[in-house]
Amino acid sequence: MNLHRRISNFLLGIALLLTVSSLNFAQEFKFLEVKVLDEDGKPMPEVSVEIEMDGLEFPMPTDELGMVSLNISASNTPVELRVRHAGYESQRKRWRRGFEVPEEFSFRMTVGQPIEGLVLDSAGKPIVGAEVFTAPPEESLLFVNGENPPKSEQQATTTDADGKFTLPLQPIGTTIACLSDAGWSKLAMTSKREGKPLEIRLTPWAKVQLVTRVFEESPTDETVGLQFVSAQDKDRGQVTWEYEGKTNDRGEIRWDRVVPGTAMAYRVVTPRATKGLRTTKLESHGLISTLVSDQETKIVLGNASKHATGKLFKPVSYAGTILWESGYVQLTENNAFELAFRTAIFEYGKLLGQSNVYRPEQRVPPSGIPNYLVRYVATVDADGSFTIKNVPPGQYKLSAVLPAQPTDDPNRKDVLKLEELPVTLTDSDDSDRFDLGEHLLQN
Repeated sequence: MNLHRRISNFLLGIALLLTVSSLNFAQEFKFLEVKVLDEDGKPMPEVSVEIEMDGLEFPMPTDELGMVSLNISASNTPVELRVRHAGYESQRKRWRRGFEVPEEFSFRMTVGQPIEGLVLDSAGKPIVGAEVFTAPPEESLLFVNGENPPKSEQQATTTDADGKFTLPLQPIGTTIACLSDAGWSKLAMTSKREGKPLEIRLTPWAKVQLVTRVFEESPTDETVGLQFVSAQDKDRGQVTWEYEGKTNDRGEIRWDRVVPGTAMAYRVVTPRATKGLRTTKLESHGLISTLVSDQETKIVLGNASKHATGKLFKPVSYAGTILWESGYVQLTENNAFELAFRTAIFEYGKLLGQSNVYRPEQRVPPSGIPNYLVRYVATVDADGSFTIKNVPPGQYKLSAVLPAQPTDDPNRKDVLKLEELPVTLTDSDDSDRFDLGEHLLQN
């Protein structure tokens, strides 16, 4: 018996007791000995036993007898033990309350199995040099820009000249992900394969060209990225995909290894302070895009593209003098998530500020969708015409307000409005502006 290991585990148990006791000194504790055995009933040393209790987690290794001693709270707090070891099935045991925990408990570990596989492209051709990654149950894999991130400790192997690979002992529930220039694939090993080789057929990547425009310029070295919308697209089971980078001197960035799915492009800009407002960061997003395998999608991000022009007319029945300069016109983003708690307000493409908007019918947008509603605002000229500058293509609602208008009755003033009118601005021609048309105000 390794005396040093026994003393170390005892001290860890005391530390666990003192830590949890500091949370609630009135709790009672009981002693639990955990034993970890292999399939033949032999002790397994150096196995990680994790205990979760009172919201805290403590990992403790087994000694040479395959044992670890724990102090368990006898409160109503649930207690969970988890045992993990490379090449073996993960084990766990949960008790609803501390006083239900026995004095002794044994885990019998089940060995995993080696995996042999073959990686093929979408046409069935073997892929040489494809990377194959694994993640044990309850853990996940992370890929950044379609690649294994730098300094990553994710274990991987590569396919040989015949597109084949071999993995050491893997437990049931292991996630296997395969990446190559030809595509990607992910699957979970849910059962033993009885010596059958694993065939992995890759799905071609989607490709994305993202272009940014800010105030009729193409910003350099700006942070942009892709964010998958639904949980299924975002997590892909136990694989997480992140896409983010800096734009080049043309305000562009390309990703050639993008997982197909529903994604939203975003950028982080720092506008200049205007009208005494502080400079503030703003996450700006474009329309949500569906990325398709083996196709390239171009996404234009920006709050500057073309000027939108139009003209307002007073009602025929209205006899008062029009104070056009007191009015304003605005375009409001009109997409699936337009009802938002926060509004970013632009005038002529420059950020004026942000305000909170409360609407009783508002439902919280899905997780991962920035809560921003962008508005482009302009004043009305003396003849009722207006120009809203630096508006990107998209779907909007056009509205206008001319408050406190004089009438023939000196005791009455009118508010003239243009109610929200859906408009779609498309960049389908070589014109340098969008034509919003002529619109009649209502009183």
